[in-house]
Amino acid sequence: MSFWHAMSWKTQGIRATAPVKWHRWEGLVGVVWEAEAEEGASGYYLADDPWIMIFLDDVSDTFRITNDDPAVGSVWRPLANAIYVPPGMPLWTKSLAGQRFSHLNLHLRTDRLSRFLGPAIAPSMAQLAVRRPVEVHDDPAIRLLASLLADEIREPTKHPVFAESLVRSLICGLVEIPTERAARSSSRLTQAQMNKLIHRFSEIPDGRLSVAEMAKTVGLSESWFATTAANLFIKLEKALALHAASMSSGSCRRLRLTLRGCGKSPRSVQRSQLSGRHLC
Repeated sequence: MSFWHAMSWKTQGIRATAPVKWHRWEGLVGVVWEAEAEEGASGYYLADDPWIMIFLDDVSDTFRITNDDPAVGSVWRPLANAIYVPPGMPLWTKSLAGQRFSHLNLHLRTDRLSRFLGPAIAPSMAQLAVRRPVEVHDDPAIRLLASLLADEIREPTKHPVFAESLVRSLICGLVEIPTERAARSSSRLTQAQMNKLIHRFSEIPDGRLSVAEMAKTVGLSESWFATTAANLFIKLEKALALHAASMSSGSCRRLRLTLRGCGKSPRSVQRSQLSGRHLC
């Protein structure tokens, strides 16, 4: 029972309308909030652990969310009634009108979340599921389960195993469980993510990016880069070869040093058949 979630958060224009109710289980904390937001209210949330937020009221017309810092530009989307947020993914919210609402939050240790998903799926698929954000706009089953769990947190009436069973059902109903094929490809960036990295590198005068900055650019965790560094950097160097014509030799050379400085040296790539140019 020693687990307590680590979350950084800041809100403006949102106030609690009732005492917060919470309950702790092994590797898990459940919290029920009742609150009111005024027009223009905002919030920022960042957690080291995976978390789930399920609204017991419809808020899609009132609230908007984004995972990009509004200070540097972002695209807002309607807030779904149920969301799963992977560890390390920031979340900003804003309200378009005043509204009273209540929601259930579940904060989990990553290994506890993986155990909830097993033994029905392989560990590799559970790890992939943990990294995937999920948004569900309207699912009566999820809302019913969340309502039952919220009632049990407010005033426990049954054995703790009942509440934990509700948690497991919510997780299995909300978290996107990948197929085996998806798990096998999880160590690869999509082409869109590769393009984002290439573009980000090209914007930097000294051609240097930290692992944290690369992770933020493509919306993945630093731990993902740590566990897949070798394959990623090999693919990045090959992709950079295709973009060498648009980069200065100095920038390209510094970029190669940055990749190697991240801990894994990429294999040499063919350097002589790219429009007659070498890579750096």
